[in-house]
Amino acid sequence: MPSHSSLDHPPSAHTGTGAHERPAITLGTLAQPVFPRDRLDHWAQRTPDLTAAVLGETSYTWAQWRTRILQLTDALAKAGSKREDRTLSFDLNHLAIVELTFAASALGAGTVVGNFRLGPSQLAHILEDSRPKMVFYGAELKSVLAKAEAETPLPRMVAIGGEHCDYEQFLATGVVGATVATGSNGSTAGADYSGVGRQDTVLLMYNSGTTGKPKGMELTHASVNEHSVVVKAGFGMKPGEMTMVGMPMFHVGGSCYFQVGIYAGAEIVHLRETSAATMIGAMLQNEDHRNPPRPEVLQSAGKAPSWGGHSDCRSVQPELLCSGGENIYCPEVENVLMAHPDVTEGIVMIVPDPRWVETVKAVVVRAPGSTVDETRIIAFCRERLAHYQCPTSVDFVDELPLNATVKILKRNLREPYWRDHDRNI
Repeated sequence: MPSHSSLDHPPSAHTGTGAHERPAITLGTLAQPVFPRDRLDHWAQRTPDLTAAVLGETSYTWAQWRTRILQLTDALAKAGSKREDRTLSFDLNHLAIVELTFAASALGAGTVVGNFRLGPSQLAHILEDSRPKMVFYGAELKSVLAKAEAETPLPRMVAIGGEHCDYEQFLATGVVGATVATGSNGSTAGADYSGVGRQDTVLLMYNSGTTGKPKGMELTHASVNEHSVVVKAGFGMKPGEMTMVGMPMFHVGGSCYFQVGIYAGAEIVHLRETSAATMIGAMLQNEDHRNPPRPEVLQSAGKAPSWGGHSDCRSVQPELLCSGGENIYCPEVENVLMAHPDVTEGIVMIVPDPRWVETVKAVVVRAPGSTVDETRIIAFCRERLAHYQCPTSVDFVDELPLNATVKILKRNLREPYWRDHDRNI
């Protein structure tokens, strides 16, 4: 186990609910970090000119990144953000998600990292449940938000990227479009850090809804720091080393692993989307992985990280499917199937898939006289569910097999697909 400096150990949790008093803008390094942002301050002082974060062609040193985050903190304060408020990010992987996490948490507010794969109704549920004061969204996801607005009002919106990007303007000035983002009292004073404590929420991550609708899980300053200490020690991550974050930021393994890199002072290469091409491309940008005589070869890449694979969750949750590392709750999908006017009965099940290991298949009984086809069933589901939850194929049958107690025999339907595989489901 690697040895630890005093900086590797956050203090034990404070008794009571009192805040840890600390100036808002300081480069004084604490012997023991209290908030995740303390490590940002630490590296901005110790290694200000080393690269902190990279996304595509964009990169920031620790000093540059800290300055941006302080600007964003002031902008959120001008917009009226305060302790216990929520801010929602709804985008593919982007450094703005991390910037929002730090800036909001400095005010005692939490950042909800939305799953960019969600359908409009699912997003509407998260908006209603978390009630964010602002939404920062990727330009390509605007249509999903527009459909969600039919079910729930949207708060103030800030676009990240695209033709009508508001984010950089908001970060620099506290202005969204032509509107100054002031709080209800009209104040544009600097950020108020008073009252922020270690048990305040930093991140709000929503689960897959294995027993119904997705539920928010709150991560505090203390828990994020403790996680970073443990994972940093396990990986032996050191300042200046390079690490890659490709897992979606709406996963704990994305957002919290990014925090581990910050805690360690590593150079963090962030991938907007994860694929073999983007991972190899990011590696080739680093000279350590280049082999000049043979540019097609990665000379020290090792194995690329993977967040997919099999998790046999059906043994404890028979109504839970797993595909590409994502949990899928059968009743949620089946309720959507049954809402189709041409479906009288429908179930979903998991079948083998060469790309995702396992994928969702629907088995449907058509309504009398219906000619609905696979394409229309899948399209109907995709309008109402995240794409990873939707069937990728549909079988049509005259009736579903039932046992003596009129329970659908899903095992009988699955068996032909798993017959030639090493295991059966």
